[in-house]
Amino acid sequence: MRLGLVAAVAVSLVLVGLAVVLTPSQPRLAGSNGVTPAAFTVVVPAGATVCQEGQTVPAGTGALRFLAGTYDLPGGPVAVRIQTAGRTVTAGARSAAFGNGELVVPVRRVAEGVSPARVCLRNGGRGRLALAGLPNPGAGPVVAGRPQDGPATIEFLRAGNRSGWALIPSVAERAGRARGGLTSGWAFWGALVLLAAAWGVAIAVVVRGGRS
Repeated sequence: MRLGLVAAVAVSLVLVGLAVVLTPSQPRLAGSNGVTPAAFTVVVPAGATVCQEGQTVPAGTGALRFLAGTYDLPGGPVAVRIQTAGRTVTAGARSAAFGNGELVVPVRRVAEGVSPARVCLRNGGRGRLALAGLPNPGAGPVVAGRPQDGPATIEFLRAGNRSGWALIPSVAERAGRARGGLTSGWAFWGALVLLAAAWGVAIAVVVRGGRS
């Protein structure tokens, strides 16, 4: 009887832990340009613009993320524009001030993927703006007439934030498809419940063994 009670409590704790992990709403990554942010390779002076050619913008993109350095001063505003074949696909801006770290700039949602694309960022602030990327002399963009040390890292985020709970149905559907026609999305939920129960029983056994 006590073992069952301990198992029930353990299962509840496992479920609470899942809730804590899955509840926070976070931006979802749609893709990136594959450039590792190993160092600050691009410096954009105040009022200048940096453009990188040959980018692939995934469908559903609603924001761009950079790793920025503001030299310990407030950065911003910044504006982003994505073009292909001379036309503007989408654009957006961030007026709120930001500091060293992630710089997320929202843009109008991109309905269809675009490649190759030209991604430009304009520094409308009063100070310099550094962007992290991969050192590769000769392969970096030119900013204000000066070749940069390498391309900047660009991550493409999907429009809107979603919690982990919102992703579970699609995961369950994919799991069902991977298992074939005999296994539907219900099998995913069943497996999740069994996993929680197994953890609960295991914890109960350990607790009981420790007491004995």
